Amino acid sequence: MLMKSMSFSTYGRLTVRNREFPTRTTGINKLWYINEGEALCKIGTKEIRLQKGHLYLIPQNLNVTLSTDFVDHSYFDFFSTPTIIMKEIIDVDLSEYPIIAAAFNVLNRIVEKYSISITKRDSYYDLVRSYLNNLLFLINDAFGIPTITDDVVNSALEYIHKHYFMKISVDELAKKYHLEEGTFIRRFKRYTNTTPYKYLKTLRVNIAMSLMDENTYTLATIAEMVGYSDAATLSHAITKCFSINPNNAYRYVSYKEKLRDYEAQAKYGKIARKDY
Repeated sequence: MLMKSMSFSTYGRLTVRNREFPTRTTGINKLWYINEGEALCKIGTKEIRLQKGHLYLIPQNLNVTLSTDFVDHSYFDFFSTPTIIMKEIIDVDLSEYPIIAAAFNVLNRIVEKYSISITKRDSYYDLVRSYLNNLLFLINDAFGIPTITDDVVNSALEYIHKHYFMKISVDELAKKYHLEEGTFIRRFKRYTNTTPYKYLKTLRVNIAMSLMDENTYTLATIAEMVGYSDAATLSHAITKCFSINPNNAYRYVSYKEKLRDYEAQAKYGKIARKDY
């Protein structure tokens, strides 16, 4: 299975300490690889321990919570069509799947070497997308990756992901596919468990949170990038979705600060990465 289209929210490498956080999965698939440490993944009442040397595919339709004392992980947040939809995460022990391991190692080396550049359209965007597509093909061959089979819903999701920063009305989407608004909403909800409006709203917040993780843009700039009129409106949406106040949690780090930190680490042969 090669994806017909794919776009990134972000990718990179993070070290996380003493933290519990919900994964922002609505609209965004997450591919995690544990370099060091471990994390506990909760899906409802079910608990899964994420271990070193394992690769995990978390689909966009699952709401999970991750907690850890320490974990160093590489991550890829992406959207693709056909849309991935699963009842549980896929756990790949790379020691048992050497071909998948070889394909992933190429991706991981790119992230390690160029981890300062993790924005949506950096110079390695197309290269990473190509390798990730091939990696998903291998994972599907070994495990099977269920996807949405409704062409209208897949097309609508792809349209939303390409134009999330623009004004999109549910009525216009329904007309685009020659459907009554109510019929379109029911058809969309059957596969996504949410309405097109709520999906778009949550997607915008997810992408905003990923951009905040990069510490590259001010909150006002991020609001404009994801389709909100101002920082206050975005802050309200984030608070409603995740019960956190981004004004208290977010500190904008300028490009000069990030470059200075990168150069200091590069001087001593260390990989630049974020540490939370």
